[in-house]
Amino acid sequence: MRTKAILLVLLIINIHTYGSVRIIGKGATYPAIYYNELFKNYPDSEVTIHYKGIGSGQGYLALKNNQTHFAGSDLIINKTLQKHLNTAILQIPSTFSAIAICYQLENIPTLNLTSELLSKIFRGKIRYWDHPLIKKINPHTNLPHIKIIPIYRKNNSGSTFIFSHYLSESDSQWNSQMGTKAKHDFPVGLGSNDSQESIDLLHQIQGGITYVGLDYTKKQNTYTANIKNNHGNYIKPTRDALEKSFEDKDIMDSKLILTNAKQPTAYPITSFSWIILKQNLSSKEMSKKEAIELKKLLLWLINDEKTKTLLGYKRLPKNVRKNALKQLETLTYNKKPIK
Repeated sequence: MRTKAILLVLLIINIHTYGSVRIIGKGATYPAIYYNELFKNYPDSEVTIHYKGIGSGQGYLALKNNQTHFAGSDLIINKTLQKHLNTAILQIPSTFSAIAICYQLENIPTLNLTSELLSKIFRGKIRYWDHPLIKKINPHTNLPHIKIIPIYRKNNSGSTFIFSHYLSESDSQWNSQMGTKAKHDFPVGLGSNDSQESIDLLHQIQGGITYVGLDYTKKQNTYTANIKNNHGNYIKPTRDALEKSFEDKDIMDSKLILTNAKQPTAYPITSFSWIILKQNLSSKEMSKKEAIELKKLLLWLINDEKTKTLLGYKRLPKNVRKNALKQLETLTYNKKPIK
């Protein structure tokens, strides 16, 4: 009897500590830091949310195989991907996304770069940091004669998709030779499995350069380049500069990659990051209680302002939130509306 009583107490403690409902998310590494900070502050103690950054492509596959309740994605889910899922999906904007260009050059905390230079670097056309084209826009910087080592994602990656979309839009050579893809066969450099690995490799390689989500640069003593925008201004990737890209009142379509925004002080490599889930949830993949709590979580994620403000983030623009809420109204469980 005593053993049973102890087991019962442990079970109650476990439920109280971890929540009676567990919501699982997997996918894009860019928003992983944001999600995990935010979900720690979810007000319902009976619900525990676990999010694991495994890459947008892997998150898509996890959703397809019913291994997650929702997937994080920095990829636009087009008609082809929807067809492979064999079901209608919802693509809910969750946060702003910016790709920072990080580099490892000792005692050079400030560096200007352009889309043309990034295109040449990642295509292997510029191989040394003291190349005349780099020196031209960094006249007061003593650039060393060391090799440039690009570090890229070797799996299907939303970060690669946004980065290559920006270069395709900005540089004709990249557009014709490489294009916009989630995975590229880069001719030079080293491949990584995720954003954290990209940063870890960068810190070990003098002369390295990589692209990662902005949040991965915050606490890791990483140099980030100033990138030239459409107005000719060199902009450092900060949250303020990122949010400038989303100030356009005409933004209605949340399935946009907003590279090269109109604002003079906007950082040019930006996008939304999304949560994707099946429009009709079913008992094959989750319980009705889980479906109800998943919808509540997404409503909170869209509408919450207090928690985001405390963590240094902002809500999405009003028009985008309206679009997202409209999508959530169509969410069903076993083809019946979720109340």
